[in-house]
Amino acid sequence: MKKFKKTIVAGLAAAMTMTAVPMINSSAAQATNSVPKMYLDFTIESDGDIRADVVIENMPDFTTSGFHVELGEGFKFTTSNEGDDYVTFGNPYAGSLVNINDHELAFATMNATAKNYNGHFVGFYVERTDVNNVFNSTGNVVFYNIPNAPCMITDAEHHITIYNPANGTGGINTPEILESNEYLVGDINGNGVVDGIDATRVLRACDLNGGDIKIENINGNFTNEIPDLRSAYAADVNKDGFISQADADLLLKYYTTIISGIEYNGNIGKIDIYEIYND
Repeated sequence: MKKFKKTIVAGLAAAMTMTAVPMINSSAAQATNSVPKMYLDFTIESDGDIRADVVIENMPDFTTSGFHVELGEGFKFTTSNEGDDYVTFGNPYAGSLVNINDHELAFATMNATAKNYNGHFVGFYVERTDVNNVFNSTGNVVFYNIPNAPCMITDAEHHITIYNPANGTGGINTPEILESNEYLVGDINGNGVVDGIDATRVLRACDLNGGDIKIENINGNFTNEIPDLRSAYAADVNKDGFISQADADLLLKYYTTIISGIEYNGNIGKIDIYEIYND
């Protein structure tokens, strides 16, 4: 990993510009006893561009940082339809990107003062390769410390260490995407169409479960209505982490809108991606 650290530190010295878009998915400061976490999250934009977003949770405020991002064979780095290499979600920092190869890059940030950057920190544009499948569309991110900077992040064989003069140091594993899979939002039975049958499946699954079904508690206990994990994610159309009556209502509203010939602008009926991590 030493060669990546050198690349990042070198890139920091050249960081002179700032790239920004309207802020989204930025969270407020977290409780001091929360566990710091960083991971990749694949996101499909409305125009079809795919991003590999670095997400930060429960981190203390920090200034300068650098990190290495690695993709599996199923994705490779590219530019957006507008020609952008990355997006920073409105975060006020200077950034420097170095492409190592199609599947690896180094990114460094430089800030004058420590700030809260929890939420979606930066996103890199990717595209599917010819060998793209559910098992090789993976990725991980490793953060590095910039020497002599307080409250920073340093890599130690895929671990994150936080230095904070107030409470010492601590380390956690960096979550890695083991596999990712695409699905059609709302298509519970997997026939490529979102209709009233999908809404009925959601209602029956909730009825058999005695109420809302929490996605993270499914753990392979699927019903005939929700046969697999793809179906479970497809059923959670409002992305609140639960399969519920609210999702069925949205599915019925979508189906009514479509058959009426009215334009629909929501996320139902569009491709999305979910990830399975090693944590």
